[in-house]
Amino acid sequence: MKRNVAAASIGALIAIVLTGASRLEAQQGKAMAALAQDPACSSTTIAAAGGPMPKGQNTIVLRYLGVSNYELAYRGQVLLFDTFYSRVWPARPLGVLASDFKRADAIFFGHGHWDHIADAPEVAQQTNAKLYGAPPTAEWLTMNGVPASQVVTWTGGETQKFNGFTVQAIHARHAGGRPEPVNKLMTLYSQLVPEFYGRPQTAEEKAGTQRLQRRGAGGPRIDSEGTLTYLITFDNGYRIVYGDTAGEPTPEQKAALASIPRTDIGIIAYTGRFNTTRQNVDSMPIVETFKPRVVLPSHHEDETGIGAHFDMPIYPLGIAVRDKFPDARTIDPLYLSALCFDTQSREFYVGK
Repeated sequence: MKRNVAAASIGALIAIVLTGASRLEAQQGKAMAALAQDPACSSTTIAAAGGPMPKGQNTIVLRYLGVSNYELAYRGQVLLFDTFYSRVWPARPLGVLASDFKRADAIFFGHGHWDHIADAPEVAQQTNAKLYGAPPTAEWLTMNGVPASQVVTWTGGETQKFNGFTVQAIHARHAGGRPEPVNKLMTLYSQLVPEFYGRPQTAEEKAGTQRLQRRGAGGPRIDSEGTLTYLITFDNGYRIVYGDTAGEPTPEQKAALASIPRTDIGIIAYTGRFNTTRQNVDSMPIVETFKPRVVLPSHHEDETGIGAHFDMPIYPLGIAVRDKFPDARTIDPLYLSALCFDTQSREFYVGK
């Protein structure tokens, strides 16, 4: 009799578990279908240029816009991270220009080097967005025509509440100097560019590149007080961490993330070492600090075509991430493609 009761209890427990699993699968399938059917998830038009906003109350749409530029759309709000969209031949075009940006609620800068901030004054004027950055970034913005009323100076620890989520600034560190062999390779590459592309830059193109490279903050303060990471915490507990440089994790970063078992999305800088195995040495400590379920790269592509940075294949990073966090996924996004995430089910959908 006791065995029959025990067997019945076990059977009931199994039935409950299976029913729960079936419900979970159904919910996940429903969430995935909703993402796939959302117009924002099939469009390659950015929200800041009038593209569709996500329909779902729990749907985030992220778009990669080159270098470390990302767009985040959620509940009728548009956030931009870094603003460098201008390209001069032989750099490949992004498919979007600085002049296309007409809408943004806020712009967040990891740091103020030219390849992160060059188009900020124009985008600020067109969108009237608030611009958030560390002191060197804020100073450069105001010196280059952005009204002081639009600029917010953060040093780390500050927060800003939005509809459905909060953004927190964390003091970070800029990546160190490149090893000398990498500098030699980049110099050699830049000398060989005419052979690679069939012609050298014209005088106008060369002047355009030089003009862009002057549009940004510089100096040692970028490392000491000029670099920020942003932790985005949604009201339901979903978390995104954004970084735009592969500096060694700071005590502030480690402290802010120590009590968080896992973040959901980590935007990880992956650049500047030419050899991807060497780059893992710099980027994996950041992954281990952020502990993301999904890894998105930043700064892994050649934004000038003349050797300022090399295109960095990210599969070595993906392998290292998988070894450290077997349940994590690494995605290499295309320019403008929608990356759609359901913050409730944690399902995601990659658009075309």
